[in-house]
Amino acid sequence: MASADVPRHNDNLYLVWNGHTKDEFEAMHRQAHELDRSGKFEDAEAKFREALEGLEHVLSPTHNKTNTVAYHLAEFLANQARMTDADTVLNWMGEKHFEEWGMSHKKTITHLLHVSDMFHSWSRSEDAISLLSRAMARYENVLKSTPENDNGEDSDASTVVEPTGNTSSRNLRPRRSSTIIEPNDDNPNNPRYAEYQLGLAIALVKAHDATANLLLQNLIDKCEEHPKELAVQILDARTTLVEHYQRLGESEKTETAIQEAASSFW
Repeated sequence: MASADVPRHNDNLYLVWNGHTKDEFEAMHRQAHELDRSGKFEDAEAKFREALEGLEHVLSPTHNKTNTVAYHLAEFLANQARMTDADTVLNWMGEKHFEEWGMSHKKTITHLLHVSDMFHSWSRSEDAISLLSRAMARYENVLKSTPENDNGEDSDASTVVEPTGNTSSRNLRPRRSSTIIEPNDDNPNNPRYAEYQLGLAIALVKAHDATANLLLQNLIDKCEEHPKELAVQILDARTTLVEHYQRLGESEKTETAIQEAASSFW
């Protein structure tokens, strides 16, 4: 494991934060949803943020329960037409995942793919594609890093997230990046890299982008050079290609893709 991907866990083992326990913060999360449903939006936001800050400290910033609250807060803000504030929450989450797990960890990839799905649900397909393009470019930099320039940080840290300088969930400030970097097909035998490419292809499919088939076919070709190591990625890519043609209404190409998928495994 490269030093850029060594998990950086929080050494503080808090049982209580600001006079509240984990169970109480989880109760605040439930209260936030109740307040939201009741139309008490200011009170709901306050509860979401209090629950998030508490779980950040008594669990960790990237614990699954913390993630759930943060995603719900971002959804809440988006539903209030406060997209910049929603993005700020997601930026904070991304920063914490990169700091603790690095770019190649499954938790980081899962987070980025989830954010991409959220962007699609908010009719922001271009942002979903941009996010995954930049994530893949950043991961390339990690793979290309050498012992001479590897100082324990991911190279080009601003490719996906711009750190705010204040990492508390209570002090999130908007920072945006609009850089779009085209992916390439380096490191095809790396499962994590293949997952980034597949995530980008899925984002293109959801955006009804006709170029998705080129990326998917290229990914399939490269993965099939390593069928044992990348069997799961091959199956996922072929399944996504079928879905892509179905979305475009290309019946003949859909049938061909299905047949090719079947023949590659049977």
